Amino acid sequence: RGFVHAEGVVIVDRDGRLADRIDGNDWTAQEVAAQARARAALPSNPLARAWLALKQGVSAACGGTVSGIPVWLAALVLAALLAAGALVGRRLYRSLLAGR
Repeated sequence: RGFVHAEGVVIVDRDGRLADRIDGNDWTAQEVAAQARARAALPSNPLARAWLALKQGVSAACGGTVSGIPVWLAALVLAALLAAGALVGRRLYRSLLAGR
């Protein structure tokens, strides 16, 4: 029988409780260290945490890991989707205001 596993890393707090879970394999040691330090209320690299959050958000939006495509491309796709949503929201908002 084969062994099925998921890729990712977990951050455990001092009490042994799960503090965070980072899915996929598209993370760096610096990003995980920054996230672990932030969870422990220690100074951490905000850019590394932001980049990790961006990759995790893109991964969640795409329904899985983004390891098959470059992160910059996944971020570009996410930005395009957000921009399209903003345009639709803006038009809807304007049409509601015009109806007053």
